[in-house]
Amino acid sequence: TPLHGMVYALSPALSKARIPARAIHLLDFAAAVLAAYGLTALLAREAERWSRRVALAGAMVAALVLATATVLNMARADLDDRFWLTGFGAAAVAGLIWLYGAGRIGAAVCSAILIFVTLAELTNLTPRAFSHVTEGKQLKYAGALYRNRDIADFLRAQPGPIRVDVNDADFPENFGDWHAIDMLQGYVAGVPLNLMRHELHTKRTQELFAVTHVIGKTPDRPDQSELFTGATGLKVFRNPDPQPRAWSVHNAVRVAGDGELRIWVQDKSNDLARTVALLEDPPAIAACAVADNVRITRRGPDRVTIAADMGCRGMVILADSYFPGWRLTVDGQPSPMFEAYGALRGIVVERGAHTVDMIYRPRSILWGAALSGLGLMLTLGLVLVSRRSQA
Repeated sequence: TPLHGMVYALSPALSKARIPARAIHLLDFAAAVLAAYGLTALLAREAERWSRRVALAGAMVAALVLATATVLNMARADLDDRFWLTGFGAAAVAGLIWLYGAGRIGAAVCSAILIFVTLAELTNLTPRAFSHVTEGKQLKYAGALYRNRDIADFLRAQPGPIRVDVNDADFPENFGDWHAIDMLQGYVAGVPLNLMRHELHTKRTQELFAVTHVIGKTPDRPDQSELFTGATGLKVFRNPDPQPRAWSVHNAVRVAGDGELRIWVQDKSNDLARTVALLEDPPAIAACAVADNVRITRRGPDRVTIAADMGCRGMVILADSYFPGWRLTVDGQPSPMFEAYGALRGIVVERGAHTVDMIYRPRSILWGAALSGLGLMLTLGLVLVSRRSQA
């Protein structure tokens, strides 16, 4: 509608947002709440002097929309019928508010007509573009995700944790997001910047990021073995030598920057399973002949627990994204987290058996909760002051 066009024109970069519908939904919800308050005030006759002004403003908007539609129509532009409906709807609402303010119609009639116009505008805006579940072929993306659920079921039955890479030419939808399976890449609104330090398409990087399976019509590399063929013809291939999701190293080196990091990771002479590369001064860790035992005992989107039995002081690597906001404890005591390989999580653990716990608790959540609480307290205070003044 013209309203959304105005929002796109006035809001910086909104039209470039990956999911602009989120901003539009928030705006529509806020406008609906404000409109409800305004309607309540009008029906209660508490703001009769504003009814003519509101009606005049609505009439001006309607006139602008209809005049624009007329000019475009005269210029033989391909004009959507919904443009006309928006203009006539705005004119109808303006006339309705004016009639109510002048005492020509009652509150019940006004409410009924407003509800009808609102439903008409909502139907005009979006639902007619939606596909019904019975329409089959029109459900292009959701249908593809649903039809490949046999692949998801097969992957869930594999010993994990698993992480998949999907050939987006064969399957352009967000397979991992839909089926709750870890995925290397996908269509997302944002991504941690440190992941972009790596060449995610290469064999070495996918080994480092513990990519266990590939989904596509054909394998990406000759060393991948076919495990399963889905009903749609898509296949699951196994990568031969990915790193486990969690492992330990006893050697650390420092690299000078992102470029050197990429070169170091791609260099086959560097053993990713034994040496960690850092963009900062490495901590002191020791080499020992006793083997470590590192395993994940709990795994979720905001918490991971690792049991680490170390032969000597080393660094435990978790092949998940390093990002500010993760809180790390070793045996219940706070411990620093290192940005292993420029993107993963690294934790220094002493000799012996230890429990490593990571919880995602960014400070922004605490600030948000505090500000929300402050807003509620101020609102309550304003209500109490208003009631006392009225008493």
